[in-house]
Amino acid sequence: MENQKNIALLIDAENISYKYIDTIFDELKEYGNVTIRKLYGDLSKEHTKPWIEPVQKYAIIPVQQYQNSVGKNSSDMALVIDAMDILYNNPVDIFCIASSDSDFTRLASRIRQEGKMVFGMGESKASQPLVNAFDKFQYLNVIDIDDSDTQVILDNEITPIEEIKNEIITLLELEDGFVENVGVIKEKLQKKYPDFDSRNYGCSKFSKFIELFSEEIEVFIQKDKRTKAAKLKNSKTRETIEAFVIDTIRNSKKKRLNIGEVNKKVMEKYPEFNPKDYGYKQVKLFFTNIKGIKIKDTNDLVVE
Repeated sequence: MENQKNIALLIDAENISYKYIDTIFDELKEYGNVTIRKLYGDLSKEHTKPWIEPVQKYAIIPVQQYQNSVGKNSSDMALVIDAMDILYNNPVDIFCIASSDSDFTRLASRIRQEGKMVFGMGESKASQPLVNAFDKFQYLNVIDIDDSDTQVILDNEITPIEEIKNEIITLLELEDGFVENVGVIKEKLQKKYPDFDSRNYGCSKFSKFIELFSEEIEVFIQKDKRTKAAKLKNSKTRETIEAFVIDTIRNSKKKRLNIGEVNKKVMEKYPEFNPKDYGYKQVKLFFTNIKGIKIKDTNDLVVE
């Protein structure tokens, strides 16, 4: 496959449960091919022995590390050494470190300094500095819960939903209250919050997540387009539309435009524009009530 990304997956067996292995590989399929697969830990211990089966299933190379000294984690050291070797000696585009151990914060930051993407996969107990060190951090215990799992994920273990909502509203306001593809908002959220995933909040799709804020935001499918758009219900849209109308008239060759032409350009920029939302039955009334705009020759608008 062209432009297929090569991924190095490094798993901390002392910190990550074997039950997440299917989820880890399912998540990485979206980003490329896992060409390097290594697991670090002492597989002679009872709590890490269950990793033996997944190691065979996914052809993972186990790096056996016996605990020779009390208080020393040789597995962590082995993972760090291998990561740096891979960074400088292998054609890898993306690193994925599966661990919730904050000791890997510096490693993730160092790899990013070399221009590589770094994904983290762990549990919601992971510290915020560790999460922020990655381009993306996936909470495995949130998205991997099934109906038989009675574990409760506390709200304070992930970015509060109210903070995410406020950020979405801010992003929409920067776009004049409207975006034609909600995917744009998702990308910007993930850059600011590496741990953001709509599934953390019980929504399988991002568009469903935005719909949680239906009092402030409207999500809809535009005509002749397959993507879902979003707009603020109560925003500064009127001010931005008025400014757009004035600029459109001023930038026209004759410094005047027919009402129909102005309306067409407004609808192209703001597909959901409706004068009734602002108390006017007709677009003509909306346009002529903009400060500084006058009507000439029945249907032409000019800026005074």
